[in-house]
Amino acid sequence: MSATLKQIFNNLQGEWKFKRIISNILENSLEKAEGEAAFSKDNMTDSYVFKYQEHGFLQLSSQQKKIKFQRKFIYKYTDAAIEVYFDDGIDKGSLFQKLSLDIDLNKLSGSKHLCKLDTYHSTYRFLSEKEFETCYCVDGPKKGYTITTHYQKIEKTANL
Repeated sequence: MSATLKQIFNNLQGEWKFKRIISNILENSLEKAEGEAAFSKDNMTDSYVFKYQEHGFLQLSSQQKKIKFQRKFIYKYTDAAIEVYFDDGIDKGSLFQKLSLDIDLNKLSGSKHLCKLDTYHSTYRFLSEKEFETCYCVDGPKKGYTITTHYQKIEKTANL
């Protein structure tokens, strides 16, 4: 699969299920999360903007209970990159990162994001039109973990 940045962006639209693994090097722990996400157009914006919303449950290895979570971002296509903005929390409206097409044409590389003393770097790897992975590496004085998320598109079935 060899795609342009615009094709990759357009293919994000829709509903996805995901599984996430958080590998914490400093604490030698492995956490897991599952949930659903959606990239959807907002009628108030142009066609080059998607609202991203995810929700799910995080299972902490140190506890037997699941913790509910949600997160929102805005993905905006430009000719040079896909810009990702926070859409919740105290950073709402701020640029999180810019994703640019990598040489192999099936991977997006994210610009580094500095959050106080922590640095976030990401890659998005596209396995097919219905499957992709993201990997965030987070480094800082008290942080050292990798967040890997595997997405699969949810196929809509026709009602009979």
